[in-house]
Amino acid sequence: MFGLFKKKMAPQEPVELTAVVPVDATPERFFELVDFSDPANAKRELGHEVRQTGDGNFVLVMSFMPDLHFPITVEKCERPVHYAYSTVMPEGVGNLMRSEESYQIETNEDGGCIVVMTMKAELRPGLTMQEYDRELDLLTMSLQNSMAKMKVHAEGGIEDVREFERQQAG
Repeated sequence: MFGLFKKKMAPQEPVELTAVVPVDATPERFFELVDFSDPANAKRELGHEVRQTGDGNFVLVMSFMPDLHFPITVEKCERPVHYAYSTVMPEGVGNLMRSEESYQIETNEDGGCIVVMTMKAELRPGLTMQEYDRELDLLTMSLQNSMAKMKVHAEGGIEDVREFERQQAG
């Protein structure tokens, strides 16, 4: 009856989220954590597998999801000020289809840095507004968690990140 009870559909445009985080570490230190080619990459230090598959191409295999392979393409690598990459999600894994992450890293007056992380996410077409809002909540929490762990990692080290994860797990 007049579409009153028809589900409202979500927009199809990519979602963009941004976080601005002060980090008490040098831009070089933060950059090595995001650079997939660096031995000090945060994912590597956390025990995940990062394999280079070509010039600027990698595959990430998370230790807790060994059957899923996340292809990564480095879009920009300007040490130590800008790093950006994109990834296509494996088929059948949630509603996120593709994402781009960009890290702009600027030195601050205290010798640390300010990191502006931008995530652009393409979601599966056909989501309802309720599903879309839930995905936005999940993406926002993921971005906040990721940046919090990167900050802890840059400022303290891998053991501090592991302690942070233990506290999150309860």
